[in-house]
Amino acid sequence: LFDGEPQPFSRTKDFTAQGQIEQAIEEFKKIDANSLATDDMKLEYRFYRGYLAGLMALRGRGDPAAALKQLAAWVKEDPQSHHFYAAAETMGDLALAGGVFDQAAKYYGGLATAPFPELKLKGNFLQGKALLSQNATPEAKTKFGAVIEAKLSDPLSLKYQKLARIALIRCDAADGKTDQAIGDLEKIVDEGDSTDSELYAELFYTLGFMFETAGRNDEAELSYLKTELLYPMQADAHAEALFRLYKLYAMMGNSQRSADAKQ
Repeated sequence: LFDGEPQPFSRTKDFTAQGQIEQAIEEFKKIDANSLATDDMKLEYRFYRGYLAGLMALRGRGDPAAALKQLAAWVKEDPQSHHFYAAAETMGDLALAGGVFDQAAKYYGGLATAPFPELKLKGNFLQGKALLSQNATPEAKTKFGAVIEAKLSDPLSLKYQKLARIALIRCDAADGKTDQAIGDLEKIVDEGDSTDSELYAELFYTLGFMFETAGRNDEAELSYLKTELLYPMQADAHAEALFRLYKLYAMMGNSQRSADAKQ
């Protein structure tokens, strides 16, 4: 907090830290930018303006390109800020949402080059996802391999290492080894702990994608439904599974279920 900071600004920060983004935005609207007494406060204000806009855009309530432009302008002004890594990740997410995969990999690089091992691991994983989205499979495998080989044991890093293992198997499928990839994923399903909702939501979604790629539509439907019905709180995998079901049902001629999944 800054000395003399307006109360709505302090509450904006509190709500943001708690993940209560809509409340944070309501408080942010109450801030009179012209009343901020120092350049540091004004820079902080511009960060939260872009950051909150970005988080809302990622929730489907705003323009990702406009939010990305605001954050990019702020980074140029204040690249040494302690908010830099949060901004870099959000910018990568916004670029990914906009389908600008090469830019997403670039922004995630802000984390991948961090001097902190946990952030570096997370950045490598996110860069790998962006590279895989643009079919740069060899480069993606290098990033995922770096995540798996990292000597870290904190819970967040272990989570990314599990997800990187799944992503590496998806890379194998992209290289034409679909049957082997399906077998490897099914082995992880059998040996793992299904209460790990984030891992299993991703596992079943990825398995569904593999089955669909192999033309095994009934098995693909079942795998997507497991993500959709069993792990609805895992927002990203849940939305991806519904999107694939919408496409799959349309292809299978089931227009009503396709419309339901789209809705």
